[in-house]
Amino acid sequence: WMPAISLYSLKDQMAGRKALDLALWERASAAGKVTQGLETPEGQIGQLNKLTEKEQVVLVQASLDEIESAGDEDPMEPLRQAYLEGNAAKVQKIVLESIQPDENIPQSFVDKFKRLLFTERNTVMATSIQKQLKSQPDKSHFFVAGAGHYVGPDSVAEILKKAGYTITRITE
Repeated sequence: WMPAISLYSLKDQMAGRKALDLALWERASAAGKVTQGLETPEGQIGQLNKLTEKEQVVLVQASLDEIESAGDEDPMEPLRQAYLEGNAAKVQKIVLESIQPDENIPQSFVDKFKRLLFTERNTVMATSIQKQLKSQPDKSHFFVAGAGHYVGPDSVAEILKKAGYTITRITE
């Protein structure tokens, strides 16, 4: 599964650009901000390792197919633009359509992948955020996760809103 996820940032990495999460982490550290992950690497890896080997191969092939069909276009650009526009509905649509059932991908795999990648991890991330907010209520906090984790009914944002928190999206 790791190659499938990493393939989307390959062009940026080959051009010498840092992954967005690393760039934000370094920017926050340089500004003297406290940095901390929302999930552990072991937790993230363990979650996605629940995919069988066959399912992981399907995921890699689907990623390669999407990148190939994008040609010279960055397959992540529509998602990036929808996020910057503040269009949560479009972000959600792009995320949900990113992996669809077809002759090689059964609906059961799509459901399992979305549950593992989003629903279950969103709960972990929202819990982590709540713990951090409760442990330092007098501090300002900035949390980063992929755009797909902040849209939809089971998103980090919705979990936190239901717990009484206010979520503010930034574009800089």
